[in-house]
Amino acid sequence: MYKSSYKPIAQALHATLAREGVTVGGSAGYPRVECHSFIENAPLDKGGSVRVLACTVESMSTVSPEDAARMNADNLERLGSFEYEDADFKVIGIVPTQFQDITETSDPQKILHRALQSIDIYVQQS
Repeated sequence: MYKSSYKPIAQALHATLAREGVTVGGSAGYPRVECHSFIENAPLDKGGSVRVLACTVESMSTVSPEDAARMNADNLERLGSFEYEDADFKVIGIVPTQFQDITETSDPQKILHRALQSIDIYVQQS
């Protein structure tokens, strides 16, 4: 039976990226990391147990583009040792796929620097 891996993997991803001085989700403060744009793809194998959960890990800073890039590097380091397994799913690999750097300005607010890292999370359903 097919089960979605989105919720447990997203929760584990948030917990892995949490660290002192950086808010992960659920806040309007900076610096901040958000995990969003999740896409759960069709199974990759004949048995239907392996799939890819794609998402974007976004680092946001009001300091500088370099600060956002540093946060992204910290995220990638944490994701390099990311492990998750429960009764339903096991993460068997994470691959960074695309990186995008954006700087936004608006009159009433500070300049916001964004580092958007797309990742593919390979998940095996038990």
